[in-house]
Amino acid sequence: MDFVLAWPARVGVRSLNAVGPKAATGSVRNSYCSGVTTSHSFPKCVSLRRPAQFSRVFEKPKRTSDGLFTVLARRNELGFPRLGLAISKKSVGKTNVKRNRFRRVVRESFRLSQHELPNVDVVVMAKQGVQKASSQELQQSLNNHWRSIVRLCGPLSSH
Repeated sequence: MDFVLAWPARVGVRSLNAVGPKAATGSVRNSYCSGVTTSHSFPKCVSLRRPAQFSRVFEKPKRTSDGLFTVLARRNELGFPRLGLAISKKSVGKTNVKRNRFRRVVRESFRLSQHELPNVDVVVMAKQGVQKASSQELQQSLNNHWRSIVRLCGPLSSH
């Protein structure tokens, strides 16, 4: 008795070991992270992800603070700014929905302002009471922090 597959074989499926022009020349993300900061995108390479990256910022930061956020910044040698988030349950709320909303707001503000920032690693920490602020107040606060970082860490470096 012969068995026949009930579904067709998948055609055009990419393997994990990609070959072709994209694999050979590098992806858009790699070119962005090589110093091309004209894009308003937010690839993974512009995020602080490892504890050592956060620790480096916490060692000797330039600090700016208001009633909603504390922002720490430290120069990097990468040619582009990076963002790290420290949004705690205590400051924002116990549910992931609330914390993720603030993460989205901060990432979006950073994404739109990153082309004006110098080459810095930035950690944004929310303060208690930030959940009571309106979206407009959050945006205004973050915009003020980005301007302060430019003032504290120097002008935009040539890319």
